[in-house]
Amino acid sequence: MSQVRKISAKRAMQGYALAAILVLQAQGLLGQSLYPRAPDVIPGTLKEMRTVEFWLARMERPDEVIRNLAEIREMNEAYQQKMGDIPRFVSGLDEDLAEQFITQFVRSPGLEAVMPKIGAQAPSEISATVKDLVRRQIQHLEGRQYGNRLAVEYSSAQIEDLVGEFAESALPAEIKPASGIVVQNSLLKMVPTIHPEHTGLSQAGKSRWDLWNLDVVKIGSPIRILHKSKSGGHLLVLSERGYGWIESKDVALTTAAKAKSFSEAQNFIVVIGDRVPFYASHEATYVSGWLRMGDRLPLVETDDNGQRQVMVPVRKTNGEFVTEVAWLAPDADVHSGYLPYTRKNVVTQSFKLLDNVYDWTGGWFGRNHATSLRDIFSTFGFELPANGVFIAQFNDGIKLLPKEQSKEDRYKTIFTSEPFLTFITSASGHSELYLGNHYGQVITFDTHGYGYENESGEILEIRRWGVSTLELPAYMLKQDILLTQMR
Repeated sequence: MSQVRKISAKRAMQGYALAAILVLQAQGLLGQSLYPRAPDVIPGTLKEMRTVEFWLARMERPDEVIRNLAEIREMNEAYQQKMGDIPRFVSGLDEDLAEQFITQFVRSPGLEAVMPKIGAQAPSEISATVKDLVRRQIQHLEGRQYGNRLAVEYSSAQIEDLVGEFAESALPAEIKPASGIVVQNSLLKMVPTIHPEHTGLSQAGKSRWDLWNLDVVKIGSPIRILHKSKSGGHLLVLSERGYGWIESKDVALTTAAKAKSFSEAQNFIVVIGDRVPFYASHEATYVSGWLRMGDRLPLVETDDNGQRQVMVPVRKTNGEFVTEVAWLAPDADVHSGYLPYTRKNVVTQSFKLLDNVYDWTGGWFGRNHATSLRDIFSTFGFELPANGVFIAQFNDGIKLLPKEQSKEDRYKTIFTSEPFLTFITSASGHSELYLGNHYGQVITFDTHGYGYENESGEILEIRRWGVSTLELPAYMLKQDILLTQMR
């Protein structure tokens, strides 16, 4: 067949395929087209605002160290103390804020404002805590209809199998926690799933978040092991991200002392890029694993060319913890120790996440508004919670802007806050980073799962990190707003 005839035949096949698709769409037998993507430049913003240079040019004292590491640790400790007595803390909140605060625990069994000191409890007390948690997690599973990755609802038999995986009846009267360490970034789930396609989708439309996922536990995190699922595929653990189920293959058994020694090594690197691979050799040929912004690993050495060797945690086939040496690429986006906490570094770190997809629950190993801010600020040594309602309470001197106030009055107060160092959080917990005032418009760095209607009445989907205004998402200005100063 000549080249001309081949091209003609190919075009004919493409035409037949297109005609078939149009017929199927007309008959309602083919899924809808993709959701329209909002442009990079969101209404109320400028193209130049999507660059670090734009904000550096408007920044006073970009390289000034706002707080040193010792002062940042003091802020971390102050937050821990504040949240150490939740009932007392909540009693001092406005009624609406108190309700929102408590709601976080109800809808996410296993979520904690601060990590409990489970080692100080007796085995019987630990058992009571775990039994209560498992019961609440099962109620969470049975409390509404969920579907798998294809948004097909579960049958009653499948739900029964999932409930059985909790192994609730196998919980002992006394639990003596074992110690372990997480060997790779791992999902922390409220439901120990049996198959990979078992997720907790709640609808077939746009919101395809896994409502059974609570967070992502970072590599090298010490954990306490409390229970195992029926199949042994998951372990119920207490981690720095709260209580939840982690796949057993992601956990290595070790002593608490060894896990702490690894995670708190004095000589370490912090990942300051969005995603950074590590390798088995200095040639950096094949990726052995991935690191996320804020991850921390012990530094072994740095050669004359600046290439770094790091220690990575490994799980042997018998479940024991060992360490191995891995290599980072010469240009790996990491930093020896924590970054200096400067305005320039805050904006630089933030914009490394520009256009990342919004992932509310982290079920795709992505980030939402709160976990993004947590990861950005963790590169400086902050230990922010992974929840917007909690983040709003991280520092003292919080300003409350009631929804009854006019937009103009609230904007005036916001404009007195310092750009790059202020979180703007709605009462329901959506947090944004304040960037500045542009002709009376509040400009923020934000990610959310919504879109907006354009002049033609078409809904354009954002659902990613970008430069926006406080008018998006639409509910922000309909709620109370809290301003949290990170200085």
